[in-house]
Amino acid sequence: MTKGMARSGFAKLVLLLLLLAPACAGDDAPGEAGGPADFEEECAGLLSCGCDVGFADASACAEAFADEWAWIAEFTAEAGLVADLSCFKSTRPYTTFGCETPDEYDAGRDPAACTYCQHGYGTRALGEACTGHVDGISECAQGLRCVGEPEPTCIDPCARAGVGESCEFTGCADGLVCDHPFICVAPGKEGEPCAGLEDRCEDGLVCVPEDGRRCRAPAGLGDPCASIPCGEGLDCDSGTGLCAEPAAAGESCAFLECAAGLYCALGQVCEPPGGAGSPCEPDLVGNCRDGLLCDVTVKRCEIPPALGEPCTDDCAADLRCDHELGICVALPGEGEPCHDLMCSDELVCFSDPGICAPPLAAVCVAP
Repeated sequence: MTKGMARSGFAKLVLLLLLLAPACAGDDAPGEAGGPADFEEECAGLLSCGCDVGFADASACAEAFADEWAWIAEFTAEAGLVADLSCFKSTRPYTTFGCETPDEYDAGRDPAACTYCQHGYGTRALGEACTGHVDGISECAQGLRCVGEPEPTCIDPCARAGVGESCEFTGCADGLVCDHPFICVAPGKEGEPCAGLEDRCEDGLVCVPEDGRRCRAPAGLGDPCASIPCGEGLDCDSGTGLCAEPAAAGESCAFLECAAGLYCALGQVCEPPGGAGSPCEPDLVGNCRDGLLCDVTVKRCEIPPALGEPCTDDCAADLRCDHELGICVALPGEGEPCHDLMCSDELVCFSDPGICAPPLAAVCVAP
């Protein structure tokens, strides 16, 4: 994964940042110079995240943003458009993401929220023909976007499309889904087409490709399941081709999955995981209770060795077996070299140069 965010990476981030950032009404007048001082606060925040963003210091960061803005200002002036510094500043990485990871950012974002602004804009109104130079710079008025082929027009990217309307560049209204080829439709009812995609059907229905790609109710207990998935809590018995309850303890798992809390033993019979001292097979997943490991030497469920204790294979959580020392040692911590791409809990190994670190914040990840 690339950690540096070189200048070329910023251009690739334009579309995402434009769509997600706050609206660009701000304190700066369109066309303002935009020197390094305008980006000092952004860069200070960016570097506070503690990850490599490709800048030696805040000064280098501010210079890079100022250079980027200077290019935009020059380009828009030559094209007879208005450059909007407020929009540009509002779509910088730290202003948009803070130091959140992508998952944290997505979890906290309202999926219905939408704002959009252009770094350079013109006067073309909604529905009028337009020329788009790069995404985020077009002849459309501020807040609109120039899209479409072969004759692009200005659209409102935050408008929610209705039934039968295009969703190629915008979302569908509540209760609708974007179907192929980019048309908003109501989720399919029983027997209606679904294009082979699960979310094209109403809740409780599944899309069945083998039935001409139509929405159907999932198969129930005892129903055939060769072409229709079984309902929740059921499994398709590959021996009979019918939906059945998962196999209970002592029942065969040759054709069925085992019920929750059980595992499929070597004799293809469902069994509960063993406690400390119980026989086990190292290659079988789940045959020892939580917190226990299958000792490869004696093939019994054992409490894994703790820090500093002798080991031959696995150790307790967040430890590894150092085969040279023959004891359990801690996995590498933050800033330490990775061991076989492994790091201690909640850290990840970055292969260049192989150092354990927290997951990258969104601002640290170049496309």
